[in-house]
Amino acid sequence: AGNKVAFGGAGEDVAKLFTQQTSGTVYFSFLMNVTSLGSLNTTGGYFAAFNEGTSTNYGATVWTRASGAGYNIGINPRTTAANTVWDSSVIPVNTTVLVVISYQIVASTTNDVVKMWIKPTLGGTEPSTTLTATNGLADLANVNRILLRQDSATATPNLEMDEFRIGTTWASV
Repeated sequence: AGNKVAFGGAGEDVAKLFTQQTSGTVYFSFLMNVTSLGSLNTTGGYFAAFNEGTSTNYGATVWTRASGAGYNIGINPRTTAANTVWDSSVIPVNTTVLVVISYQIVASTTNDVVKMWIKPTLGGTEPSTTLTATNGLADLANVNRILLRQDSATATPNLEMDEFRIGTTWASV
């Protein structure tokens, strides 16, 4: 729709600040289109996440990995590749996909919940999730930034992102 973000391979990490949240659930949605797998491998890497303050503590990381001629999307409570939960659907290159993620800050420690919806139905109430994962590592103390990350040629495909939304309700994103 214009003003899209386009990147691939190694590069720069950028973040967008929003009102800090210390409880409840924070949502983030965007349209994405992988235009080329480039050198993306089958381990993949994350390209978007929630950020705690100005630290390098990330949560609800959004991952891609190569799968044949297409790719899979995954969600991870933090950044450890082994903890990524993958959707088995193979998405063809040059397909625009709506992705919604949420990070639920749960009282106590090592129990925050991340969810992902891939191609959800718009409008109405929050639908069933595509993927869910519960954090087993240190939880984020707060969420106040969205991170976009260009890791490396083997971890980041060539992709475009647009129509970013951040909110505290399903309806807001």
